[in-house]
Amino acid sequence: MAGELDVEAMLCRRTAKWFRGWEMYYELEPFGELRADYRAASIVQMLYNINRGKDQKALSIQDFLLFAEKEKKPEQTPEQKFKILQLWAAAMANDGPPLAPQETDAIVKARAATK
Repeated sequence: MAGELDVEAMLCRRTAKWFRGWEMYYELEPFGELRADYRAASIVQMLYNINRGKDQKALSIQDFLLFAEKEKKPEQTPEQKFKILQLWAAAMANDGPPLAPQETDAIVKARAATK
């Protein structure tokens, strides 16, 4: 069908270099819900602090963040760490054609095993 987008096929054609480029961009210019949370929290913090009473303590932006707490992830087993390292090394060496579907499946399964 014309205009149909196969997201899985598109992702399989992406290289590790392309993905790393987006990671580097995110480090410079964060985007998404966490960034939006900081924007909203800064506005609420300002409104609270300008309207607080004289005897009330000023609050920091951390007091208003919704997503401030990090979830504790379970520790990875040595086997999981080794598999991820193998997949990472294979992806970094892949500057040529995209990964084969079976390689992509292995990456997805390894990621799911670490969550």
